[in-house]
Amino acid sequence: MGNTNEKSPLNDGLTDEEGGVRYSRSNSLISTRSQNPDVNGHVLPPLAFQRVRRCLMRLPLQDGRQMKEEAIERVAKHIMIETYDSGKDIVMKGRPTKGIFMIVEGSAKVMSEKGDEVLANLGEGDFFGEISLLFDIPCTARVQADANCVLAHLEPSSAKRLLRKVRMDILDWFVSRRYLPTSNVVDTERCLRRMTFTSLRSCPVFEDWGEDSLKTLILSLDPAPVVLYQPHTTVLCINDPPTSIYVIIRGSAIIQDNESRKLVTINVGNQGDDPVVIGEEGQYLENKTSLSVTTTTCCEVIYIKEEWILNTLDEHLALYGNPQEYTVNDCACISEEINAGCLVLVLTGELELVTDSQMRYVYTVSEGEVFCPGDWMGSGQLVARSDSLTFKVDGSVVSETFEKFPNCKLQFPPEPP
Repeated sequence: MGNTNEKSPLNDGLTDEEGGVRYSRSNSLISTRSQNPDVNGHVLPPLAFQRVRRCLMRLPLQDGRQMKEEAIERVAKHIMIETYDSGKDIVMKGRPTKGIFMIVEGSAKVMSEKGDEVLANLGEGDFFGEISLLFDIPCTARVQADANCVLAHLEPSSAKRLLRKVRMDILDWFVSRRYLPTSNVVDTERCLRRMTFTSLRSCPVFEDWGEDSLKTLILSLDPAPVVLYQPHTTVLCINDPPTSIYVIIRGSAIIQDNESRKLVTINVGNQGDDPVVIGEEGQYLENKTSLSVTTTTCCEVIYIKEEWILNTLDEHLALYGNPQEYTVNDCACISEEINAGCLVLVLTGELELVTDSQMRYVYTVSEGEVFCPGDWMGSGQLVARSDSLTFKVDGSVVSETFEKFPNCKLQFPPEPP
């Protein structure tokens, strides 16, 4: 139990103490009664208010909106400052909600239910407890003070009265905050897959991938899409072979460049932070890595083997076809393929639709255009009129696509008069 005479800039003064928790009462250093007689509440000291404000601004409200300044000031007047001694449980998984806690000073850790494993570390500016409060469910995780921890506490009655009802799905909430699922109220696998999909879509190495390709890749990740690395764990070593990509979606780590000897600290976790991708240069240059990466806190990392990427690409190329090169007068698409509904994208060069001699019909498909077959084309063929690179899509795939997206329209060559 802590020393009640211990003082800090945020909790100096008269306190009530119970079970390792010190609750502040109004005094000149912690909080002062509002000068407005119409408002029941306290005025937080500047440092505490700024950190509380930062927490409230990070609440992922509906439509991506942030809390307005006047709402923050109104909420802050109902916040109490509490101090928890190191090792003291702040919230327990499965217990009724205690409101929203914001870390003003010190740190805390999210523990496994048995208390034998650290799932995540929380520091100044982080908050917790909002899930159980906003979605009216028991606490989803056990949180314990790591060092003497000063918290801003918004009790349930005040929080529900002051905060608007959130209209987000609980799964979307977990994904938006990049939480590792700690509760059976969400489908863990589904949550991790969606979190992985959201993170990979913002990575440059996957920005040109289609939705289906990304989903196929995520389903191939084994044993789980998101791997938890404990603090002070080596993720990547200098001279490791370029066989994997690591995407850090939450946590802090130190990156050392072997060539420049520079040390860079990365910190990912705030809403809106882009994931940090490591190892992608090996997929292009096939060089051994020149970086070493070591975690400083618990890190959530998407681990992707090169073979999983190649298998996904092979699967989708087999489904959608491979780019083909043609020289002048080569047949780029035979009549059987046209009759089967094959689409042809001209990447470079120019193709020409050649029909039988009786129709005497010429239709040119230029670079960047898509050839769409029509029933009237009969025995027509596509012939290269210059060196060309094309990409063909099987007719069955086209049919499946249009079943999924009935509003899509394609432009077909006009039927000759």
